[in-house]
Amino acid sequence: MLLPYESRVMKISNVIALVVIFLLFDTKLYALQKASLPYGTSYISDKKLQNCVRNWNMKTFNFLIGGGNDLNNNVQIKVSGYQKIIGTYTKSISDLKLYSESKNWNFEDMLIHMKIDYPCRKKWKNMDKYIVLMSKKDISSDVYDFKKKNILNTTFYIGHEDPFDRLNIVLSEGSSGYEGQWEYWDGSNWKILNVEDGTENLSTDGSISFIPPSNWSRLNIQEESIYKKWWIRFNLASSIKSPTVVQVKGDDWMNGDLCRGWDESNPQIHNVGTPVAYNPNPTSNSTARFRHQARATGYWSANYIYYHPQNTSLDGTPMAADYVASKAIEYLSEKENKINALMFDTANGQLKTGIRLSNPELFSDANGNWELFSEKRYEYVVNKIKEKFPKHWVGANPYPWRRSFIEKGDWALYEFHSYARQPSSPQNIVKSKNFKRNLLSYDDFLPENNTKNIKGVFLYNDTLDWASQGFFFDRGNRGPIACLAKHYIGMNNNTIFGYYSHGAFRYDVSDEVYYYLKETKLKKEIDVSSKGDSVLIQGEDFSELKSYPYFGMRIRIGDDIFMVKKIDNQTLQTNDLVRFRHNVGEKIRIIGVSHQSVDKTLAWDKVYKWSWFFPAMAVDIGQPDSSGHNSGKYDLSWKKGEMIGGGPEIWRRDYTKAIVLLRTAGYRTSSKYFTNYSNSIPLHGLYYPLYADGTLGQGISEISLRAGEGAILMKKNSTR
Repeated sequence: MLLPYESRVMKISNVIALVVIFLLFDTKLYALQKASLPYGTSYISDKKLQNCVRNWNMKTFNFLIGGGNDLNNNVQIKVSGYQKIIGTYTKSISDLKLYSESKNWNFEDMLIHMKIDYPCRKKWKNMDKYIVLMSKKDISSDVYDFKKKNILNTTFYIGHEDPFDRLNIVLSEGSSGYEGQWEYWDGSNWKILNVEDGTENLSTDGSISFIPPSNWSRLNIQEESIYKKWWIRFNLASSIKSPTVVQVKGDDWMNGDLCRGWDESNPQIHNVGTPVAYNPNPTSNSTARFRHQARATGYWSANYIYYHPQNTSLDGTPMAADYVASKAIEYLSEKENKINALMFDTANGQLKTGIRLSNPELFSDANGNWELFSEKRYEYVVNKIKEKFPKHWVGANPYPWRRSFIEKGDWALYEFHSYARQPSSPQNIVKSKNFKRNLLSYDDFLPENNTKNIKGVFLYNDTLDWASQGFFFDRGNRGPIACLAKHYIGMNNNTIFGYYSHGAFRYDVSDEVYYYLKETKLKKEIDVSSKGDSVLIQGEDFSELKSYPYFGMRIRIGDDIFMVKKIDNQTLQTNDLVRFRHNVGEKIRIIGVSHQSVDKTLAWDKVYKWSWFFPAMAVDIGQPDSSGHNSGKYDLSWKKGEMIGGGPEIWRRDYTKAIVLLRTAGYRTSSKYFTNYSNSIPLHGLYYPLYADGTLGQGISEISLRAGEGAILMKKNSTR
């Protein structure tokens, strides 16, 4: 007897990640699992709406990353937090230092440093900004970007997170008779600091430089802070006229367009073996004067630094991994009734700074296998978390998708698994050629190929209105159904479907549907123009056009979608590409936003795009039909191209309540196959097409498909 195919929906809502739910199944059955990926609900300012969305999330999905309410001992749902494992931003360095001090570790050994200057994807930003205190008043922002003049008429302090050796000072008025001395903190007392003073006691613009003393120590002089920093001060004795300062800056850590490297073998280094090791005259290709200026950076955004995946303390503890694990455990403990799972993003990749960090000529600590180090780090972190929270699920967004790495946790995310318009080749369905090394395709997750039953989340990308082949791609129905159809072709008990439409690394939406709110008419023709050109759009009435979080204002004219700025209720401005000429009187569709948690379901032909969930995801299509075509197994050769008029083939898989078809496509598929339908194919029965909005179309007995198009054909005129 065949049991109903369970319809399980899962949603994820935090930055960049999709995770799985812990479900127990009879291994003879399949379970329909779905995932989507909102950031949460923190961006929703309306608290009543925010609560409605959270409640909807908890009722609709089995798994969330953020965006939910309290668990209250609900064991049927997993709500996950989000953590980073490869590094952190410089704003977290104070906490990292505090942790390393508690362990008596050398803080810099927890981070990656570069040997030579290198091209970085993201340059250091604001590293030349000091903390400037005068009479306990923080004037740092005032004197960084000329915001406000400040008279230095008392002893003032200048500090930074890391040791420094110079100040660049701009004055609006110089001093006269300004007497005092520069001092540094030696751990017990303020001592005289010998400086080269190009400002002549702040009487003129200039630079002040010094060689950091070997006994310079950190100090906490900010009452509201628990963190120590590196401070110097000008101890003012007397003044006839105090200087008025408008800017104080330091070193920007850059060598032109290059980030700096540190040559630790240079014999000119002062204070070797101390936190203030310093090279006053570095070589031209390794220009860092301090080790910290050579921290590897440049990944997600400015000032992102990398944890060292290997370095250990004297007792063998992997330092960075121990810190990551401790922060994760602290985070889970604080949110004990909020989350019961965790994911780590970009867990084992070859990190990108503009160069490969594993190159030993560049990476100062590259003395082994990067992937192996990353794997051991992840294993250490997972084991530490499991000691404290054995029932929590821990997963990762890994790249590359190495089996040995992924099997250290409970699940893996396959980001950009497939583009809706290019649902790829059989390689993402059938067992990988190197499946013993990789855990990558749908069949790799079958129990016989995945004895640990790791869950794989396949994230489908439906983010573009226009494909590279030059055609408009409908995201109201074609994209979602193509994605879901491919998943149904390959799915098994350990695979999970994820869909998103908001663009790369844009996970900060929840239950939204972007739909055609209202129509108006064009009052002045628009000619074809290039991206970047400023174009005015004049219409009859744009009064209902609004800006929405992470979406802005958008309209559609023909097959052109424009991000716009509203000048007034009859005039808009855009810098987007105008592909077509648009004539007076042409229809303009204003795009609005609806929330599925509180609003009625919109018809698919009124939808511009869905965010992370579309109602067809919740429709039960049964389980693989052992009495159907190919005994319910996928057939990746059901209709060859030559059988349907040329072009890509059509795949098929039969379920007890539906048959699923997908006409494949790839990067090299000609645009004509994306826009032209195949020859008509008889279905030998009456079937009802499932639309993205969860409704069914009229019964059909034959079908034609374009490349990059799927069909879920229900056997009965009902979704129940």
